[in-house]
Amino acid sequence: MGLAACLVGALLHPDRQVYFRSAARYCAAAACGGIFAPHAVWAFKSGLPTVEYALVKSNRPLWFLAYHALVAAVVGIGANILGTAVLLLALGRRWPMLLPRVWRFWKAQDHAWLVVLGFGPIVATLLLGFVGYVKIAPNFLIPTVYILPLMVLIPVRRALTVNRVRAIMLAAAAFIVFALPFSSVIAYASMTLGLNDRQQVSPAVAEAATKAWHKELGTPLRIATGTEPFSLALPFYSSDSPAEFTHFNTKQAPWITTERIAREGLLCVCEATDAGCLEQAKHYATPETKRIVQRFQKKFWGLRGRVIEVVIIIVPPRAKLFIDFTEGA
Repeated sequence: MGLAACLVGALLHPDRQVYFRSAARYCAAAACGGIFAPHAVWAFKSGLPTVEYALVKSNRPLWFLAYHALVAAVVGIGANILGTAVLLLALGRRWPMLLPRVWRFWKAQDHAWLVVLGFGPIVATLLLGFVGYVKIAPNFLIPTVYILPLMVLIPVRRALTVNRVRAIMLAAAAFIVFALPFSSVIAYASMTLGLNDRQQVSPAVAEAATKAWHKELGTPLRIATGTEPFSLALPFYSSDSPAEFTHFNTKQAPWITTERIAREGLLCVCEATDAGCLEQAKHYATPETKRIVQRFQKKFWGLRGRVIEVVIIIVPPRAKLFIDFTEGA
């Protein structure tokens, strides 16, 4: 989205003829190609797993994708408005008189390139959620939270005195101090409303599953998969930092092969109600596979979240089993 906005912005810039006739465009294209070339080579050699992953993620009902895009839009707009409000308040009583200047700046044809460069990534990202069948999360818009304040700052920059800049810096510091305790309020609300129950217990699930693996096999955990929140949590929260076997799919996780699973074993962590995960785990089960059922519940400020039953499925390495058998003989 950012690259598309840069291209359109360059085409709209008043000095576009000078730019496109200069060597700068070739330098920009070469730099972009050099950065993306290793990624493109890996993607094609691996069978485009990222594209397949995106297709899986987009295979959702339209209402589901539109809902997430709407939530992301509200969060992104709210974050931009908050920073803009701080900026305007720092301008003092003059800020209502400065708003028409901002509007005229945005409407000016000579500034169309800057408007596209600033707002293009936000609009395009949200359109992908509404009409492009792509699930958009609020964290996708984190890089855009300063765009609206910046687009307001540019046309009013002459009104910023040293004292007003100091006021903006103090407001930013106050916001950070405010955000720290407010994060606890958000956590409390999430517990009260029962939001993201599986994500909230996923660190504890990852630690417990790793401990179970060590207890059973006494070797480091190398490959892990399962219900998505747990599968994503294991590489981050497990002390062994295992490789994630994304969706039990070797095309989406080309770093996982059947030979590697046989050599290193596999840990599957499924929610007890996730029939799809449990069914997929059966394809990798061996006679030595062990299942452990544990229950997890998030606690916070006296609140208790939903009890989540998790099935930890341990598939031992076959190579280790062969060694143990020969040594016993």
